[in-house]
Amino acid sequence: MNIGIIIVTLALLFSARAPIRQIDSLERALGRTGNDSAKAALYLQLFSLQEDTAVALRYLDSAYQLSRSTGSTYGQINALNVKSRYLLKLGRSHQALRTLLKVLSTDESERDLPLLATTYGNIGLAYYELGDADVAIRWHLKAVAAAQTPTDSARAYNNLGICYQKIKDWNRALRYHQRSLAICQQEGIEAGIAHNLGNLGIIQHNVGQFDASIRSHRRSLALHQVLGDEYHEAINYNNLGDVYTSVDNIDSALYCHQRALRIRERRGDQVGISSSLNNIAALQMAQEQYLASVEEKLIRARDIAQSIRAKDLLRDTYLNLTKFYEKTGNLPAALESRKQYDIWKDSTVSENHLNRIAELEMQYEQQKQENEILALSRENLEKQVSLDEKNWLVKSLLAGMGILLVLGTLLFIIYHQRVSNERQRATWRAVTETQEKERIRIARDLHDGVGIMLTAIRHQLEQGAAQGQLTHLIDDTTSEVRRISHNMMPGALLKYGLTSAVEQLLSDVEQAQELATSLYVYGMEERLEINLEINIYRILQELVQNTVKHAAARHLTLHINRHKKYLNIILEDDGRGHRDAVYTDGALVS
Repeated sequence: MNIGIIIVTLALLFSARAPIRQIDSLERALGRTGNDSAKAALYLQLFSLQEDTAVALRYLDSAYQLSRSTGSTYGQINALNVKSRYLLKLGRSHQALRTLLKVLSTDESERDLPLLATTYGNIGLAYYELGDADVAIRWHLKAVAAAQTPTDSARAYNNLGICYQKIKDWNRALRYHQRSLAICQQEGIEAGIAHNLGNLGIIQHNVGQFDASIRSHRRSLALHQVLGDEYHEAINYNNLGDVYTSVDNIDSALYCHQRALRIRERRGDQVGISSSLNNIAALQMAQEQYLASVEEKLIRARDIAQSIRAKDLLRDTYLNLTKFYEKTGNLPAALESRKQYDIWKDSTVSENHLNRIAELEMQYEQQKQENEILALSRENLEKQVSLDEKNWLVKSLLAGMGILLVLGTLLFIIYHQRVSNERQRATWRAVTETQEKERIRIARDLHDGVGIMLTAIRHQLEQGAAQGQLTHLIDDTTSEVRRISHNMMPGALLKYGLTSAVEQLLSDVEQAQELATSLYVYGMEERLEINLEINIYRILQELVQNTVKHAAARHLTLHINRHKKYLNIILEDDGRGHRDAVYTDGALVS
């Protein structure tokens, strides 16, 4: 168990005694204003002056509801964060965590980044108070990443330090507290300096630097007293008591723990009360003083820890109860307390646990009732072992199924991607072939039409032909160029879009050929991207020309259906078809 209670970085929320006149003034202002945002701010001010817990929480709830009614995301998150810090100071860690979950339900894109860092830090503090240091570290690292101000960074580093204290990684804890202290000293953040000095004192205590630890705690205590921060003042007294216990100065240790208890009882700090009762009972038990009141203190500490579901406090309390009942000869109660201690210490069966039960068995050999208790204990332990083995098997099977599911999903994605890629390649092959055919057709038109006409004009010029003959040839050449240009890029396509260009194409076919056409269009109210329209037009142009040349059809029907993610084109005719055509993978292959 770590020595000392960590000094957590929380904002100072209330003073030692709220001035009655200031509260009356704020309440009068609250009655006069009709602006909900102003009312929310007034409720937060009233909360900071209120000593009654129930009234203070009502003020915070009112501030939150008013911010919600005005649509102020900042106001809502601020009110919830203030409430969560207050609940943490009251030892209501689960309730604080539930409050912070409301913050996470807000759309992250709307969150104010400084408040996001504060929220992450407060979630980390709640998990820390609930005894889950690993989860707390993850949230504090997120707070470091989201920090926007030196104060945010200092707070996050300090809180990371306390988590590493929890898992006894003293080097990392020292490194984070030194970072935090340097920022606080540079920025003049007095509360942060006080917190970090106290935490450095805890590290010094755990590595055996007792004199340095006492000096750090006294400096931290003095600063917190100047700031009027009773919450951290009590923590400093508690930690000083732990150091004095380590150097066998029991009188000073008892004085410090009793001072801490009085402050915590006055504030209603349930976590702190349970911790102080444990510390005082342990000291009195070690000196064999006031044994009649030791059990009362430990039972009270246990009941508080159970009510707030504080795992670490329950573990420490059951250990002290085990020692007390052994010292007073109440062996059945000692066994029961030891069993509860082991449950809260570790869910697995350990060698130490079995050895401890063996020791108690030897003490109960002469008492039938105690032997029956031990037999029951063994049976429960065997059941626990069997249950753990079954749980391990179930977890292994679930993990295997999860891996198979992931692999199956990956294979499906790869297959789907390959099919999609092949379809895209087939589409582009079709577009490329169409473009190549169009180039050949244009070249043929230029060679057979415009080229021959230009040659004729040149011949007529050389022969001195009359102007009328030349004009006629030039007009024919102009008409031929216009026809080729229209086939390359219809004006209707550029001006009015794909639908108009296709209508013009079918109209030209009807006039030039004995072929009736019908066009049905769906979802083409908005134009496509111009390059896409050109490619689609080329494909349709090629399809229509193939029908005219090869199908010997009397009627042609064209459907263009635009859907959300794709375009569907269907061309039907009543011609003779193409017998040796087959479909492969969505592409037409002859």
